[in-house]
Amino acid sequence: MRKPRPEIKYQRKSDAAKLREAKRNATNPTWKIWTINTNISCDENSCWEWQRMEKNKRYARLRVSGKDRLVHRLVYEWFIGAIPDGLCVCHHCDNKKCVRPSHLFTGTVQDNNMDRCNKGRSANGSRNGNAKLNELQVQLIRQDNRPYRDIANSYGITRAMISHIRCGKFWRKDLASTENGVS
Repeated sequence: MRKPRPEIKYQRKSDAAKLREAKRNATNPTWKIWTINTNISCDENSCWEWQRMEKNKRYARLRVSGKDRLVHRLVYEWFIGAIPDGLCVCHHCDNKKCVRPSHLFTGTVQDNNMDRCNKGRSANGSRNGNAKLNELQVQLIRQDNRPYRDIANSYGITRAMISHIRCGKFWRKDLASTENGVS
């Protein structure tokens, strides 16, 4: 036979009632502070990491008024202000668990993608999981004078891919960085 679960005891009965009421009304500052304080770990100068992150989830979520919301967006709304239509909430720190308001900023999807590329977090070239070639092979393909068919057969790729590599349609950024001696 199972033991009954112990009930959570509050110092005063009114504390539990206040917390339930604050939770129902997500705009209440009490609920905001309680949520932030009980679900993050932080230092004075570092990220405020959300601790209730579910495995295999890209970003932390919290159920507010019956809807799942992204925590970093909620924190931005609570501490900074409304998020304009069509904008994302991005992280300066590149830590998807971070909910520190000073680490969050708004931007378009394009801004977010450019930020990712500028910080070297894109899966380009051989870092892409579907890549069949590496940077050295691309350099050799560009220098090879044989017919496209022969080159394609020797690397196990299509003639169209050889054409795209030689024209610079594919592998242009990665190749430029390795040719200049930067890896």
